[in-house]
This record gives sequence, structure tokens and C-alpha cells, in this order.
Amino acid sequence: MGPTVARHDSTLDRFDKIETGALQTDIQPSLGGLSDDCLHAIGADGGLFSNMRWYRMLEQLDLPAITHGDVELSFAIVSAGGTPIAICPMLRARGKSLYDLYNFRRHYFESWIDHARRFDPELAKNNESSFAFVAGYRRLLEVMKCSLDDFLIVFNPLSLRTQVPIAEVALRRQPEVLAHLLTTLRRFASQEGRPLWVMGVAGETGPMAQALDAAQFQRVFFTHDNRIDMSKFNRFEDYLQSFSSKPRYAMSRDMRRTAQAGVRFRWVEDFGRYAAGFSPLYLNTYTKYETSVLDFTPNVWKDLSESLQSNAQALVAEHDGKLVGFHVFIMSDARREMCGYKIGRRYDCGLDRVPFYFSLGIYEPVRRAIELGYHTYWMGPGAYETKRRRGGEQIPLYNYFWFPRRRDRWMIQPYLERYGESALSEQQKELPVSVRGRNAPNEL
Repeated sequence: MGPTVARHDSTLDRFDKIETGALQTDIQPSLGGLSDDCLHAIGADGGLFSNMRWYRMLEQLDLPAITHGDVELSFAIVSAGGTPIAICPMLRARGKSLYDLYNFRRHYFESWIDHARRFDPELAKNNESSFAFVAGYRRLLEVMKCSLDDFLIVFNPLSLRTQVPIAEVALRRQPEVLAHLLTTLRRFASQEGRPLWVMGVAGETGPMAQALDAAQFQRVFFTHDNRIDMSKFNRFEDYLQSFSSKPRYAMSRDMRRTAQAGVRFRWVEDFGRYAAGFSPLYLNTYTKYETSVLDFTPNVWKDLSESLQSNAQALVAEHDGKLVGFHVFIMSDARREMCGYKIGRRYDCGLDRVPFYFSLGIYEPVRRAIELGYHTYWMGPGAYETKRRRGGEQIPLYNYFWFPRRRDRWMIQPYLERYGESALSEQQKELPVSVRGRNAPNEL
């Protein structure tokens, strides 16, 4: 798998070797051997979670504490003729207390049942026989010593995406680079005796999805993201005018009621000074809807702000001089897009009947995206009908799996196929008919 320390440090000026040189992929514990110039060149396409600042931040954070598990960060570095041209982060993830979305056992066998029992008791009551079957099958997998608790997750940690940036001078070789990367990852997984889990690939036809299909990874539906195409709007009024009179009136009423209640919004670039206020609001919001959350302490918010600099901004909502809500965004000037990353609000401030959440999550971000000339606003999964009514387009995300052990392939893959079909069916019930079965054309 190559040396244990990165030996490359280049600004990608060896064009002849990049065009024709042999490919090599090394699994490294750190990017410390690569210069900032090299990382900038590789991440020049401006991926929201695949750039120099994001990678440097990941290596500074206490990921085990944030994810509540035993995790180890590493990077697959693809080189052409000795020059690094692509980077792919990977997290070895294990531990029973691990954050649910990174915990294979919890995510696929337990947490969705816990969620159903907590948020829809009547539905859960009608499905207890199915829940019992899943629990029994999980116990059978345990007896068979199948892989449930120790995975190599290929993705951009602290996001729900896999993004593999490739230097512009090597884009011509993209299919070859991705194929070589996946071959190396499969070999590494076989040597380690751990399955590969590629998280959050958008659509079925993008370069990464095609490479995963060719490498015989199993595709499993994950969730839908929500996206607004901002390229057709020059002003916020254009966005409002894109709706018929009834929804346009409802949105104007939302904003008017929020303003009349005295809620004010401000954009903040250096949001580290709000860190102490963000943490409890984040916890309030995510524990209301999820059974497991990442541990975003004040220090994590500070690190996000300081490390990402202009690539991250926060929208804060204040009432009577007090913080009542926030929304952190990851931005990309190169791709002209922004992503709603984390959000939080107070529920004990007397604003229960004031719809300021819509301004925090949709109206003000749309206004900001138009001002900055961005073409895309990613709103994040969930609340599909709410976001669809305000311009959101639903984009399917998929997880991909590769199991080196035959026992796992025989025992786990049939379950995952059924799980993906059921998860898609359940989520489609929340989507309009026009969206069901549609695929996204490209990965994020």
C-alpha cells in the first residue's frame, strides 16, 4: 500500500508525467507530507467538503470525541508519475456508541426502529413483527460472526458525502484514476479484513457512481437531499415570482410575521464568537429529530470558523438581543454553490407561533445565494414537503458497499438490498409523484 508517510510535495507542474505516468495509490495516515499548494491544486474544483481547508481541519479535530467512537482517519492519495493528483479520505469506524450514521449495525438494524417507536408509535405498533424479524436476523449475523461493527467508511468525514477531487490537469484520466483508487481500496480492505462503505454518492450516472458500479460495489438507497437551482434568479423577488400566487402569499406572510415578531437576521463570517451559544441550540434541534448526534462542542464551532475561513459563514437569528437560532453554511466560490451544514434554534423563547425557521433555513439563505451569485443551494435532507413547496428539488443519495468476505456477501447483501428498497419506498411517500423514481444526473 506504499510507504507510511506521504512522500509527495508538488504543485502539479510535471504535466508530461501526469498525462502519461503510471498511477499509484498510497494509503496514508496524514496529509502532512503534502504542501498547501499541492492540496489547493488538487481541490481546485471547489468541492464543498474536498478542499485543502477541510482536510487540514479534519486532521486537527478530535474525531473520536465528536463521533463518540473509535475512529481513525486516513487518506488514499493517487499519484501519476510520482505527482499526487487525487485525494480520498477514509475513516475506520467502530464502537457501539459510535454516531448512528457512521455505525453500520445501528444505522441498518437498530436506529431506524428506535426512531419509528419514538416518533410514530402507531406505525411502530403495526410493524412490530417486522422489527422482530430484523432483530432476529441481526442476532443470526452475530452468531455467524458477520461484519457489523468495524467498517472502512470512504467519505468526507463530518459530512454525508463522498467527494474525490482530481487535479484539473489530470481530469482527462478521471475514469482511470477512480478505477485505480477503488481497486487499491478493495485490496486494502481485503488485507484489513474489513468491508468498505462509500457514503452519500448523488445519483446513479455521475463519474463516481459509474466507477463504483464497474468495481461491483453494491448500491443501497440512503436518503434524498434537497437542492434549489439558483441560476435562474437575479433578485430575491425573482425567486418569489417563480411560485403561483397562493404559495407566494404564504411565503410573504411567513417573512412578514417573523419581522413583526422582532426576529432579526445577520450574516457572520467569523462565527467562532458565537460558539458557546451554537452548541446548546444545535443539541436542542438535532435531539428533537434524531436518536444520535455528533458532539459539536464550542471548540468544534471555533475550529470550523477558523479553519474554513471564507468557505464557511453563519446566519444568526436574534430576538430582543438574544440568540434564538443559527445556520452554518459551507460555501464554494469555484462551484458557485452553498450548502446548509448545521442548524439550531431555541424552543423556549416564546416564538413557537412565529415561522422564523423558514427564514433561517430557506428565505434568507436563498437571498444570500442570489447576492453572491451562487448557482446552487443544497438545503440538506429531511422536511421534503416543506422544502419542495419552497422550490426544493429532491436528489437521491446512495451508499455503496463492498465486502471482502464471502460470508458477509451471502448474509448481509440480500438484507441491504431489501433495506434500500424499503427505505426508498418509505421516503417516496413524502415526495410528490413527479419525483418518484427520478435519478440525479451528477454527483455533488
